[in-house]
Amino acid sequence: MKKLVLIAFVLLLGGQLYSQHIRKTAVLPEFSVKKKGLLPILDSVTSYERTCPYYSDSVFFILKCRDIENTVEMTIYALNTMNSELDSFEFNDIIGYCQYDGFVIFINRKARDLFFAIERNERLFHYVKYDDTYQPKDKLILYYIIDDSFTIWRYFYVVDHFVYDGKSGCY
Repeated sequence: MKKLVLIAFVLLLGGQLYSQHIRKTAVLPEFSVKKKGLLPILDSVTSYERTCPYYSDSVFFILKCRDIENTVEMTIYALNTMNSELDSFEFNDIIGYCQYDGFVIFINRKARDLFFAIERNERLFHYVKYDDTYQPKDKLILYYIIDDSFTIWRYFYVVDHFVYDGKSGCY
């Protein structure tokens, strides 16, 4: 009987905590790598990630590019759950995905324009977004703690060449 009460309490508490989040769905088109200079970088990143202590079949990447003066900064973030960190990466900026070496790589518009070509396939992805409008009824607040133990890779794309700027995490 005690187990049943404990299970009911945990489920009730879990439902209360989860209400601060909104389940979201995105239908994204598939892309393939068109810039061959990106392939050695992706090979290196995927190979390295398999050696990290957090590695599992659920690891995926977010590849984002942005303009900085006369160059493009490319950042590749390794993550392992679509249910926590995506708010900090503005999943709304993601416009597609690429399958590469067994990994899913989400890309933003700038990355797509520079390095990828459309494949025409679409796939449904589910993720969780923090609800900014949530008002707790009982002062229970769930703080968002970003797990920064995953690897972040940085490159600059200058005059049709990639320049490695460094990485952080998973040493």
